[in-house]
Formats: sequence, structure tokens, C-alpha cells
Amino acid sequence: MEQFLQYLFLFSALLTGLYFLWMLLCCIGWGSLKKNDLPSAALTTKVTVIIAARNEEGNIASGLRSLAEQEYPKELLEVIVVDDHSTDNTFAVAEQFSSSFPFLKIVHLSEGQTGKKAALTEAVQRAEGDLVLCTDADCRQGRGWIAAMVAAHERDRSAMLIAPVCFENERTLFEKMQSLELCGLMGLGAAAVALGRPFLCNGANMGYERKAFIEVKGYEGTAALASGDDVFLLHKMRKKRPVNFVFSEAAIVRTSAQPAWSSFLSQRVRWASKVRQTRDPLSIAAGILLFGVHFMLPLGLLLGVFYGNFVSHFLLLVGIKCIIEFLFLFLATSFYNKRRFLLLFLPMQLLYPLYLFFVTAGGFSGTYSWKGRQVS
Repeated sequence: MEQFLQYLFLFSALLTGLYFLWMLLCCIGWGSLKKNDLPSAALTTKVTVIIAARNEEGNIASGLRSLAEQEYPKELLEVIVVDDHSTDNTFAVAEQFSSSFPFLKIVHLSEGQTGKKAALTEAVQRAEGDLVLCTDADCRQGRGWIAAMVAAHERDRSAMLIAPVCFENERTLFEKMQSLELCGLMGLGAAAVALGRPFLCNGANMGYERKAFIEVKGYEGTAALASGDDVFLLHKMRKKRPVNFVFSEAAIVRTSAQPAWSSFLSQRVRWASKVRQTRDPLSIAAGILLFGVHFMLPLGLLLGVFYGNFVSHFLLLVGIKCIIEFLFLFLATSFYNKRRFLLLFLPMQLLYPLYLFFVTAGGFSGTYSWKGRQVS
């Protein structure tokens, strides 16, 4: 067993070293991001905001109010809500806004169309805007959101915009832990853009040129996959022109954390299912490295306690991992004004390996429930 632990330690040390270098690069990438200043000149881009909604009667009204309050010329704004066969009153609630907001269009998916990708594709086909912005019905945007996104696009003319998302009104310990994790995920996506290797984004806040979406043929090739309306499109877009991260507080979109374990795990399994379906080498390598480090180190500690005196060796590797993760999260949470949640960093270190194992296994099983629909 001692010889096995030696080999396990060497392999874990290699993984930890690679992980440390990767996270160090992410810290450097984040530090190189430059704040996107709000525009000083008039913005001229015609914008279409798309919301793909299913069973969102409790959220769609506040989402539409946020868009109606945008400080952006209404003659340059179009909002399309696509109802994905909701079984509640989502369509009726959205329709109440039609008379007050002439820039609002509401679309029903036909019987042969289901899922978010179908909803987004239908909306893009109807869109009149040159720049398409995507968000979710349960999200809130500040008044300067559209202006910040358009300013970034008019400056760089990127094919795609990745933008920040965070949770708000976190009350329970569970919600605060989710918030800290999301800061880390969004930070990794932003750092990857800065390093010229974008591979991660969030569909609750992103944008792209309508002509670029058509040019890459949208979701062709991945339309049958229920998840991945964000990252799979990103992997296509980055081959055409540079992708930009909108590093601006005004561009932050806020939403709520999942209130219960069941909805949280269902959401995370849905996210993890993208790993099983992706063919992107960088995404695969990142997933293997992340899972490997969080599996091998706890395993080494556990075996070291019972079968040898390697505990101190593995504790050293855990310490190295924690130092670089804490540094990166410090940077990311500072931007989102969530630094207070770093108090949960150490407790999350104990829980994260089990959580990651469960979610990864669920993602590879390929079956989950979301918005009242069983997906496989």
C-alpha cells in the first residue's frame, strides 16, 4: 500500500502543479482585463433582446420591466419573448406588456419546436437588430446594461460578447455558497477570454452579431442537445472573430440562487451535461483537470490516514491548491462585491469534492428535469 501511495502522491503532485499553473494563468488573465467605460458618444446599434421563457409567470413581469427601464433609445430597441410551450400563464403575463411597450414581440414556438435553442433560433430569424442580446426571464438588469453591451461591441466589433452574471439577495448559507461558486465560474470564463482561449460563458448574459449567428449556422450540429445554448455557440463563434468579455459593473445581470437542493442539483447536472457533449479540447482538458484534482487529493488524504504516513504530503498539495483558488476568488469576488462570502471558502473545500462527483456523474447520465420537462 505504501508504494501505491507513493505513486498516488506523485500523480496528485503532477495534477496539482498543472492546476496551480492553470489558476495562476487565470489570475494573470483576470488582472489584465480592462474596464469597459460607459460610452461618451451616442450609440447607434439596433439591438434585439431575446428572452426564451418556459413556465416563468412569476418572473417575466419583473424581467420585462427591467428592459423597459433601459437607458437606451427605444427606437433602436426590440425585445422578443419566445414562449417555449409554457404550462402556466407566462404568455398571458407577457402579453399584458404589449400595449405599453411597442418594442415588445411575443412569439409561440410551434408544436414541432421545443427547447431553448429552438426558441433562440426562432427569435434570431425574426430579429431586426444587428446585435442580439440574450438574457433569461428570471434576470434583472441595471438601467445601463444595454448601453454597456453596445458600447463594448461598437468599440471592438467582436462577433460575440460574454458578460458577467451574479446572484443577488442571498439570504441562506446555501445561497451564499452558490454565489461564491458562480463568481468563480464567471471569473474563469472572463480570464479565458483575456488569455485568448474563451471556452466558458453564461446564457443569462451574452450577445452576438445576428449576421455572425447566421454565418456559423447557429446551433446546427448541436440542436439535438438540450443544453449548451451558450458554450456550444461560443465554440463556433470564436473561430470567426475575437470574443470579448464586457468588464463593466453596468453590464452585470443579476438573478436568484436556487432555493432548494433539488432545483440546485438539477440545474448543475444540466450544466455538467455540456461536458459530456462537448468536443472542445480546452473544455475537456479543464474538466479533467478540475475533476482529477478534487478527486485525487481527498482520496490520498483518506488512504494516507489509514494506510501510511503520507497525510502531511497530501496536506501540502491541498494547501497549494487552496492558496491559488483563494487568490483567484478574491479577485473575482472583488468585482462582484461578494468578497464577504470568502468566509465560506474553507467549508466549501470539504463539500466540493462530493458535490463535484455527484454533479459530474449526473451530467454523464444524461437525464435531468428542468422547467417541468424531463430531458435526456
